[in-house]
Amino acid sequence: MELLNKKIAFVVFFDNKIENIIEYIKIELKEAFKKEIKMTTENEINFELVTNFHKITEYKSYVFLNRKNNIVYLDSTGEAYHSLIYCISTRKYVESIYIKLADEVKYPCYFFDYFTKDGKERTIYSMKDGNRWKFYSKGPVQDFEDENLYKNILIKSKFNKKILIDYCNKLGVDIEDKEFWEPQGEIYHFIR
Repeated sequence: MELLNKKIAFVVFFDNKIENIIEYIKIELKEAFKKEIKMTTENEINFELVTNFHKITEYKSYVFLNRKNNIVYLDSTGEAYHSLIYCISTRKYVESIYIKLADEVKYPCYFFDYFTKDGKERTIYSMKDGNRWKFYSKGPVQDFEDENLYKNILIKSKFNKKILIDYCNKLGVDIEDKEFWEPQGEIYHFIR
């Protein structure tokens, strides 16, 4: 999927109703921005908006139920507004995964945050910072992980795009499938 070759960050929410996620987002955005956020519905997603990043003052986001029945969140910050997702996942005990990847760029990065139903967070990432690769992991190791990978000497072999996609698949989320990116109904659009 070509979209995964660009810089993109997004979230998948599990075992929840889209109406609940929309309400949680409204509450958290109002608290963060200290005002009501405009919400409209759209017929299609402007993927240029979510792959060409903007300042938080120009925040725009999409939330939709895809053809695979996953609730997907994308925004214009390039971070999938991580603190928003953290608050929803840990305060409302919503199982979710936060993914950020930049593969075909000067400084590749692969971030994977998994939030459990009981509010625990598992973070794994590798990234190229200058001329060096960095690897980081924190939180309880999950059943879908292959811990042997983390023993690799070559950091970019510990966690990369292929491994990130594999972990998503083990959680029942196929981000390479075209239908993952296709809404099956209304697309909720939030604008600051």
